[in-house]
Amino acid sequence: RTVTAERDLTVAGPVSRMRATAKGDQVAFGGKEKDVTLVDLESEKVVWQARNVPNNKLDLRLPVWVTDIGILGGAEGAATSAVTIAACTAYGQVRLYDVRAQRRPVFSSVITEVSEQIRLDDGTRNTSMALSPDSTWCVVGDALGNLRKVDLRTGNVFGRFRGISGSIRGVAFHPSLPVIAQVGLDRFARVFDTKTMRPVCQVYMKQRLNCVLFDAEEKIAPPVPVPHGGEPDEEDEDWLGIAGADGKEHQKDKEAQREKDAKEKDLTSSEKAEAALSRKTTHIAKKRKLATSKKASIKKSPVSKGKKKK
Repeated sequence: RTVTAERDLTVAGPVSRMRATAKGDQVAFGGKEKDVTLVDLESEKVVWQARNVPNNKLDLRLPVWVTDIGILGGAEGAATSAVTIAACTAYGQVRLYDVRAQRRPVFSSVITEVSEQIRLDDGTRNTSMALSPDSTWCVVGDALGNLRKVDLRTGNVFGRFRGISGSIRGVAFHPSLPVIAQVGLDRFARVFDTKTMRPVCQVYMKQRLNCVLFDAEEKIAPPVPVPHGGEPDEEDEDWLGIAGADGKEHQKDKEAQREKDAKEKDLTSSEKAEAALSRKTTHIAKKRKLATSKKASIKKSPVSKGKKKK
């Protein structure tokens, strides 16, 4: 699908993240001290704006810093406007908003071990999130390399992906396979299995990465290798270094073996049995001859005797 920019949209910043619905008629954005805001692109007017959670037990206002947004029902394939919005904050919170019901979040869950009051500007903020294809759970990454699975129905963490060493800056779900891709400041692009939460593969990309996407094209089948009898051809021999000084003898032995195999293919079953019996008889005769020659050499060898002293 081709997206063409028709006009410039001016909003009050700072803006950390902006997401558009699948229909393309609305965008949601947020940032530092800028709560989630939904804007209609046609009229360029604010359709809905989130409201901060109530003050804490000490009657102190909780700061706002939206770092990533996911739109359920609008951004994940349905041709409708935004209905439910999920957001993660720099203070370890995951919030779910229902645009039709209220401005405050349906739930606001802290998914980290440290409370939001201690996490102020300490560099361990949530940095990115991605919604699952069924929109029942999401993955949230932070600046310490933690990538967690969060249930969007309860707000609880029920899994964690291991093996990430740097700040996470981008996460994406595959549209059909149970895998996710992750990139960050450690310069690695990784793919994880969403069921086992184990890494599938990783590639070093040589630079710091900020975003990752899956290609929507169909899977291309890999080329089928042409079998050649399990033996290396001439190109393989050159690459392996077989052809050379010892290559001629190797080539002669291989040609002799091929001629022998061709002769055996032309024989009948009775002739094959006779040939096998002949080979066995020849082998036994060679072994006997070798044993006889060993015995003769032992008998002919002189026994050294020391001279007696007078």
